[in-house]
Order: sequence, then structure tokens, then C-alpha cells
Amino acid sequence: MEKKIQLLVTNPNNRLKEQLFDKNSIKLLESFAEITWNPYQREFTADELKRHIQRKDALITSWGTHPLTREILDCSDRLKFIGHTGGTVKWLVEPDFFERGIMLVNGNAALAKAVAEYCFLIALSDSWNFISTVNAVKAGGWLTNEDVSDGLNGKSIGLVGYGEISKGFIELLKAFDVCIYVYSNYCTQDEADRTRFKLADLSTVCGCDIVSLHTTLNEKTYHMLGKHELSFIRDNSLLINTGRAELIEEKALMDELRTGRFRAVLDVFYQEPLAFDHELRSLNNVICTPHSAGTSQYWRRKQADYVIEDMKRFFVREPPCYAISKQQYDRLTPR
Repeated sequence: MEKKIQLLVTNPNNRLKEQLFDKNSIKLLESFAEITWNPYQREFTADELKRHIQRKDALITSWGTHPLTREILDCSDRLKFIGHTGGTVKWLVEPDFFERGIMLVNGNAALAKAVAEYCFLIALSDSWNFISTVNAVKAGGWLTNEDVSDGLNGKSIGLVGYGEISKGFIELLKAFDVCIYVYSNYCTQDEADRTRFKLADLSTVCGCDIVSLHTTLNEKTYHMLGKHELSFIRDNSLLINTGRAELIEEKALMDELRTGRFRAVLDVFYQEPLAFDHELRSLNNVICTPHSAGTSQYWRRKQADYVIEDMKRFFVREPPCYAISKQQYDRLTPR
């Protein structure tokens, strides 16, 4: 790289910026880029972005970035690269963005690994009755000879969707004797054979001991689990949703959960934050977490690292590892 590129980092100057960028990542950036940082503890306004984007070769964006509308991008005279250090990019750029010939990469693969760790934690701890055992001891109880956990080995795991989260979850499960079933419209049989899982229909996946939702939310997947699909979930099984609440029809889910016939761990909800008096908070067979499945400091920093490394690759004419195509964009969750 003969001269340094001109880079704008739109991330607000707050705690999230500190979580994404450490001294090493900033040093790497400074080795090939002249950086303009967002000095405010808020997102740039549209007018500020229009001004700052001029004469910039690259952008780094994240949560807390104003959407890059046509009007904003039209103010750029030489932008070649956008790297996103948040979740989905569906809200960040409009569908016709790809006609501009600007490279778009996303460090979301790191976030996916954090969510995979969360799902693995839930699957393992539930299989060992961890929370109920801890609560029993706190209440003065103790283990008896009849208190035997199932453990994770020997269980069937059903995954809805086959993206980076499912891939990470499957990798973590390799140490266990489990049978993995995947429902996906995009995964090939060759990929399933190579990774050693079984492609299955939705009813089969819903009938596993542990069912975990990892598909994106779009018109095709909205309410993909309704009363009929939920009826396939086994008694005493576990449902995990780290995808989007709207993947499951709300009334059908609540009706099933009230019966207590299976357990659920939910990290996403129709309204967030979850209302203080929401019924989900009081159901004994439900654990709610505050949309926190991806909040790993290690993997959050990796999000920025992935983007920075891809940016460096791009400007020395090497192919980025985490580029987003129009086809991928069309399948992404909106927010």
C-alpha cells in the first residue's frame, strides 16, 4: 500500500467503541489508514455524515450509525469499502447499494461465535439440570440417589437455519455423542455429509431433545413456528430462541409454555426490554435473558479485528474473507 487510505469511523465515542477497538487494533489501523473518529458520544447526524464522508476511501460502522442512505452515499466521491462491526447490515444500506460497486464486509461472524457459545452453555447446563440443582441447594436441599441428570451425550439437537451461528454451535458439539438435525433451505447434502449432521424437515427438527432457532427473520420465516409446528416439540424438551421473537407466533408459544410441557430459554422478545410484569418472567419453565447472547467481550473485539483485517486485504487487492453479497443481503434479518 503506497499511501495511507482515508478512513472514517462512525462509531460513537462511548463504551462500545472501547469494547470493539483496543490498542493493537488501532495500531494496525494506523499503519495503513489516516483515521477520522466520531468525537461525539452519539451517532453522526445525516448532515454530519454527508460532510465527513467526502474524500474518504473507507468507512467502519457499527450500532449507533445513521443508515447510509442514497443521499449520504451520493456525497462520497471515492468511497470503496464499508466494514460493519455490528449485527445485520440490512438496515445500514439500501438494496440498490450493491450497484455502486462498493465492497461491504461484516464482522458478524465473530458475533455468531458468541451466540454459538451461549447456545452451547444453555444446552449443556439444561442437560445437567444446573439451575434447578443450584436453586435446590440454596433452598437447603441436597443431592439424592434419584437425582440423576440426563447429560448432553445421547441427545438429539435440532437446528433451524444453517448460518454462522449453527456452524459454530455444531463445532462446539463435536466433543459430544449427539445427533444433529438441521432444517435449512440453503444447506447442501454435501455440506451436511462433510460436517456430519442430517438435513431434516421442520417437524423432525422440532421433535429433537433440544431445538435451537438460528435462521434470519424475513417474509418467509416470519411466524414459521406456529401452533402446528410447536405441537411437534417433545414433552420435557428444550426450546432455545436467540434468533428473533417473530420467528414464533406469540400466542401459540405462550399457550404451549403455560402447559409447562417443555422448557424454553428466550433471548429475544416481541418488545424489548421485556415488560416488568410480562408473564414470561414468572413461568417456572422459562428462562429469559436480555438479548445478551452475543455480548462476549472477546468476540466483540474480534468483530472489529475481522473488519480491519478485511479492509487491509481489500486495499492490497486481496479478496476479503467476510464480504456480503447482494444474495446474502436479501436473506438478512432487518434489525
